Amino acid sequence: MAGVWCGVVGYADDLILLAPSRHAAQKMLIECSDFAQQNNIMFSTDPDPSKSKSKALYVVGPRGSKIPNPTPLKLGDMELPWVERCEHLGHTLHSDGSMRQDCLEKRAQFIQSSVKIRETFSFAYPEQQLNAIEKYCCSWYGSNLWDLNGDEAKMVYASWRTNCKLTWEVPRGTRTYLLQQTLTPELIPLRVRMLLKFQGFFKSLLNSPSQEVQLVARLAGRDIRSNAGSNLALLRSETGLDPWEVSNSQLKAALLRESRVETPPMDFWRPSYLAKLLKQRMEAYYKADEGECLEVQKIIDSLCIN
Repeated sequence: MAGVWCGVVGYADDLILLAPSRHAAQKMLIECSDFAQQNNIMFSTDPDPSKSKSKALYVVGPRGSKIPNPTPLKLGDMELPWVERCEHLGHTLHSDGSMRQDCLEKRAQFIQSSVKIRETFSFAYPEQQLNAIEKYCCSWYGSNLWDLNGDEAKMVYASWRTNCKLTWEVPRGTRTYLLQQTLTPELIPLRVRMLLKFQGFFKSLLNSPSQEVQLVARLAGRDIRSNAGSNLALLRSETGLDPWEVSNSQLKAALLRESRVETPPMDFWRPSYLAKLLKQRMEAYYKADEGECLEVQKIIDSLCIN
């Protein structure tokens, strides 16, 4: 058994057991213990959470509330240690009942892996580095369960934009229209991609062969308090389209229109001039002209943020 989610929930390596109360959770654990004893199976339990594969996670009451842990659950003769977080199938489950911790951890993993990719492919053009980062670091597994308009998700989007700027070696404060039109003209903004991915995921639930999955998806989608309902409401408010009915391509076109930051009329010259400066800096780099590189970099920095 890899852990216990008590909210009350318990799960073994690839199984999640849901229970509405501590009593029900304990009853299920007794059944697990009896089955293990009959089939000569041993569970990993230890008072120290770092040494125990089986853990207890208590989720109850409003999200984010701090409630004392109840009497420990028992698996066989051993008490399960209470923890604030545990992992299941690549998802981080937290005692606050939300997916915020999972979102923060996936962001940290992205930052770490993108730095490694930039270092590994430092010899390549920025476009090639970004392509490698998109392939190796941007799966965002589990993002369909996040609140895609929450503060944690916004931090993820900001990290992706910062990564693009660092890849091109421009200031972190580079204007968004320059990022979109000059640095990443071929890339769809991460926020748009995640919202489109969520709609595809939600529609797959509605078309699931399991009637139970369809029912839960419809209930969650109609409840704005859930992440699913909140994300659907966000799509509807930003695009004016019904995400339940509209096609993914129609939604994509609407989201791209909404996400595009137009160049101010007085700055119409900036995107094309930045492209020329980036090319000039690259040529100076391959000529090993350090002085010209530094001079062009100063102009780039001023152009991007002033």
